[in-house]
Amino acid sequence: MSDLFSIPLPLSPRLNWMAEHRITVSETHYETNRFRAYQNQQQIGKGDTAEDACFAAATSLNLKLWNES
Repeated sequence: MSDLFSIPLPLSPRLNWMAEHRITVSETHYETNRFRAYQNQQQIGKGDTAEDACFAAATSLNLKLWNES
C-alpha cells in the first residue's frame, strides 16, 4: 500500500457478512465453545472456532451464510 492513496484493504466474505448483519465474535476462556457470536450485545451463537460461531448465529437468525448463493 502506498502512502499516497489511503485505500482500505477489502474484507473477506465472512467479515463482510458479519458487518452487514452487525455480528461480532469474541473469544472466551472456556475450553469448549471458545467463540461467541453477538448481535446487539445479545449472544446468538457459539462454537469452537469463529467460523462455527458465525454458522450458529446464521442458523439462529435464519440467515444465508456468506458462501451461499
